[in-house]
Amino acid sequence: MVSIDTGSPCGEERTVWPIDDQGSRRKGFQYMLSKYVPEAFSFFGGMMDRIAEFLTGKTIYVYLFVFFGKLLEVALASLRSQLIHKGERLLGGIVAVFEYTFWLTITATVITGFADDLIKMLVLIAAFATGNVLGSFLEEKLALGYVSISIVFMEKQNALQAADLLRSQGHALTIIPSQGINGAERTVLQLTVKRKYSTSIKSLIRTHFPQAVLSVSATQQIFGGTFAKAFK
Repeated sequence: MVSIDTGSPCGEERTVWPIDDQGSRRKGFQYMLSKYVPEAFSFFGGMMDRIAEFLTGKTIYVYLFVFFGKLLEVALASLRSQLIHKGERLLGGIVAVFEYTFWLTITATVITGFADDLIKMLVLIAAFATGNVLGSFLEEKLALGYVSISIVFMEKQNALQAADLLRSQGHALTIIPSQGINGAERTVLQLTVKRKYSTSIKSLIRTHFPQAVLSVSATQQIFGGTFAKAFK
């Protein structure tokens, strides 16, 4: 029987795991759970107790800890909401774990004893407002998801030139003949791209075709179609 020895040559307790017996492996896994999971919970509980004791103070360090902790919690909550809204459910779930950890360690403790220190409540309110702004800023910088871009040109020749420029950068698009007021001829370019490319597209249109009308809207789902691989 082949086995794995997890002990050390220093006289510590040795544990031998048989690896050719499924039942033995299962027992070994159960043993690890029964040994290390309670230790992890004990460590986490002790850490929570120390944080709770620290938060009972009224020093500037406590207020700063509360402010930045709540700031991160709210920023993560805002980011998590945006991620899930854009279909990034797995990443949103991971962010939610950290968000709720901050809530348990900061908000729950402060709210429990807020009557004894109203300054902490004011700090929480300020952090909540600032955290929403920070969360939206982070989401904007990550630029996840897709957007649809419509560009309306007065002159067809300008639309064709813009289409060539965009396609040379790797963007797939559709050229749509349209009509404006009083039947005036217009040409529309329609694109659906990753959100991170929208800034460069807007910059290109503003620079070369300042008279064009450009609109950007969020895209929830995409089915079918052809997307060219954007050049780096």
